[in-house]
Amino acid sequence: MTQVNFRIDSDVKREADELFDRLGLSLSAAITIFIKKSIAYRGLPFAVCEDDSHAVYVPAHPRSSADVRRKALRALAGSWKDKRSAKEIVDDIERHRTRGRKVEL
Repeated sequence: MTQVNFRIDSDVKREADELFDRLGLSLSAAITIFIKKSIAYRGLPFAVCEDDSHAVYVPAHPRSSADVRRKALRALAGSWKDKRSAKEIVDDIERHRTRGRKVEL
């Protein structure tokens, strides 16, 4: 077992302690769960973005079934309001990621 030390705002720690106490967890157990989930997902187990009001997150968990992902994507498909074609959307995403630069793969 390894000990990890880090600094956190005292108000954030207090709120986290209260929340995890209501859930029957210690702060240490909650952090361990977060780290194990991150390892299982091979990334953060939630979306991280500047403005999450438009974020759509369908976890690609290694143990999730294709059926669960398909259902989630179908549910999201009905709420799509963009009039662009799939190719236009992909092109826009690539342009945004590369900031307009030509990138060779």
